[in-house]
Amino acid sequence: MRDVSLYFIAVVPTEKLKRQVTKLKNIFAEQFLSRHALNSPPHITLIPPFKLDLELEKDLSKELCDFNRGKEPFNVIIDGFGAFQPHVIYLNVLENKLFNVFQKKLSDHLYNRLLIGKKRKNFFVPHMTVAFRDLKAPLFYKAWRKYKNEKFRASIEVNSIFLLRHSGKIWNIVSEYSFS
Repeated sequence: MRDVSLYFIAVVPTEKLKRQVTKLKNIFAEQFLSRHALNSPPHITLIPPFKLDLELEKDLSKELCDFNRGKEPFNVIIDGFGAFQPHVIYLNVLENKLFNVFQKKLSDHLYNRLLIGKKRKNFFVPHMTVAFRDLKAPLFYKAWRKYKNEKFRASIEVNSIFLLRHSGKIWNIVSEYSFS
């Protein structure tokens, strides 16, 4: 029997910003009963969840190292809140062509090398989720009225990417891959 795990690849912010975003996630959990976002550390998803044989994790790690070789750091800006109505509220990542190109190249690289996931149209909406699919529609609208015009601004220097694995209950960081 194969030992298959669920993974995703993301940008994870600094500890200071992680604390700020986790505080927001806790507010949404307490005030709007949306706790699911607390199952992962604050992040911007680059490659959505995919299944991979656990024995291929080392190959995936090598591919992420290879991909990052020679990459230059760049910044992304978080500005305000956005939503995927009627269940998801997130911190909005401003449009950034460098980030979009980086994500597409990473997706193509991993698909071509390891055939992770399905080859899909590259629909990339960078964001940092604070309330997830467990946010019920009536509470979504209440929360959205409160947060749609709230100010939140931060900058993230993207100089590494992270591999996360699902434990069966929560997402854990497996490794960080720095640009070299």
